[in-house]
Amino acid sequence: MNPENIDWEENLPPPSPEEETQALINAIRRSRGFRLLFVQCAPQAGQKVIEKVKQELPQKKIAVLSLDEARDKLYPLVAEYQDQEVLFIRGLEHSLLAYEAEKRTEGWNTEEIYSYSWHGVPRILSHLNQQREQFRDNFPLCFVFLLPRFAIDYFIHRCPDFYDWRSGCFQISSDDADLRETSSNLYNWVFSLKPQARQQEILNIQAQLKHQSLPLPNQANLSLQQALLLHLEDRYSEAIESYDKSLEIKPNNHKAWAIRGINLVNLQRHSEAIESYDK
Repeated sequence: MNPENIDWEENLPPPSPEEETQALINAIRRSRGFRLLFVQCAPQAGQKVIEKVKQELPQKKIAVLSLDEARDKLYPLVAEYQDQEVLFIRGLEHSLLAYEAEKRTEGWNTEEIYSYSWHGVPRILSHLNQQREQFRDNFPLCFVFLLPRFAIDYFIHRCPDFYDWRSGCFQISSDDADLRETSSNLYNWVFSLKPQARQQEILNIQAQLKHQSLPLPNQANLSLQQALLLHLEDRYSEAIESYDKSLEIKPNNHKAWAIRGINLVNLQRHSEAIESYDK
């Protein structure tokens, strides 16, 4: 093999969460004036990132804007932080989850909701697209958006005008997500989630299955997680599809076959349910 034809960067292992965090810190350290940075992470990991940045950059004026509910506009909220140099924004996914729930109530099907098309744009993202020049001209801050995977997808596909001005995007994995893939506590974790958290996890898993080249065991685990979450949302047909994808890879998961049967019973498909129970 000719060494000149090898793409060495392509063959490098992905950066660790620690390396990505350090890269983010370096980007913030160099920032002057308006800048957009995006960090893909779970909420717990996001809090650790904020603490690490504050520890490493004590000279920077750093603030955190936490959105605890759905919002249609961000500009008025940011106006209170003009004296800061760095503004972390977390919780914007609440607005996207509210949009998902609203469209499902209006009768949109799953394909329409998750297609990331211009058929519908959440109000918060329309606001950011339309106000990006005002953000740039009036807020000389380094904005750091802490978002789950599905929310990053929304920015890419439905908020391109704003997202295209980014200076960097960093992926910081969640140890909890890795643990769920291998832990026997998966079922306990799924049943402990509140409805909004379940919706967010469904979107995160769909984004991972769509955008990442995953080994088959990981695909099976993620599909199983998705199936359990959809079951609790009473979306039985979708849950069965996810169980089928998981069981195609791991056919000896007897507990998954049994819960798949429960979904079939809920759809009055009793003969199929019996076959599933017998696996």
